[in-house]
Amino acid sequence: MNIALILLPSWRRETPSLAIAYLASHLKKKGHFVSRFEFNLKLISKKWDAYLNNINSSKEILRKILNNSFNIEQNKFSKLTKYIEFCTTSILKKSPKVVAFSTYSCNYILSLIIAKKIKEINSEIIIIFGGPEVYNDKNNLLILKNGLVDYYILGEGEIILPKLLNKLKNHSQINIPGIKYINSDNKIYYDEWIPRKNINKFELPLFQKNDILNSEVPWMLPLLTNRGCTKKCDFCYEQKFWKKFRQRTPENVISEVKHQIKSFNITNFRINDSAINISFIETFCNTLNKQNITIKWGGNIQVNKNLNSSILNLMYKAGCKFLYFGAESGS
Repeated sequence: MNIALILLPSWRRETPSLAIAYLASHLKKKGHFVSRFEFNLKLISKKWDAYLNNINSSKEILRKILNNSFNIEQNKFSKLTKYIEFCTTSILKKSPKVVAFSTYSCNYILSLIIAKKIKEINSEIIIIFGGPEVYNDKNNLLILKNGLVDYYILGEGEIILPKLLNKLKNHSQINIPGIKYINSDNKIYYDEWIPRKNINKFELPLFQKNDILNSEVPWMLPLLTNRGCTKKCDFCYEQKFWKKFRQRTPENVISEVKHQIKSFNITNFRINDSAINISFIETFCNTLNKQNITIKWGGNIQVNKNLNSSILNLMYKAGCKFLYFGAESGS
């Protein structure tokens, strides 16, 4: 099937989207034609960032979208009209049968606006929403009933989305765990999804050169060594989104590093884990040093009793050049 993958601003544009790169690699392997629109890479004006953040935090717009009274031309954010037309036209030029949005709190309303515009132009196009914000969306039942979104994916899209496209292509019953939609009986269908245990089996993420060049840090790529977290903080999405903590092997991660160096000649990596020192950091560093792989990397890190000078020196020797510590209490 012909599918368009969409990421709208004001989500961070430091590097291309890892989520979209993973989805693209799995969809292409299954024979689907994939178009990618990382619109968040195009806007680099701080003024536009502030403007879009106002839109994405506007409860007024959300209410108007839900009661079908929203009209961008008459709205206080009407100068967004040209941008919405640009996004919509760009997507529709590829003639997709399915448009899938990767949603976060900072781009959810803009994603709904574009989805609404696409449906107004061609109601036959199937709209899918995934990403962290679908877990936080308390209005998804109303959005489904209004026909703005056809399917929500709550789970790992690399597994679920190809299954959904196959069912749609063959006009089969959609009985896939992790899919939420309104079935033929006009009832909400949802069955809890089960995470894949071995995440080494996922395809390597597939990036596009233009997306890399358009990002703020074109010399760096994102990397994920695990999914989930060992902690259960109330404020965090990790437990809801990934459910279980699962770790890739150092060898599997390093094979990806080598692949990206060969493909793009990039040797800088931002590790997108919740915390890079949860599990295998010592083995990972030793393997990098043993194989003489020269890269620069860093990411989020936890303060814990195992974080000592010995580990930090080992990390530095293996190429770790930056760390982000989460200060979760001012006490």
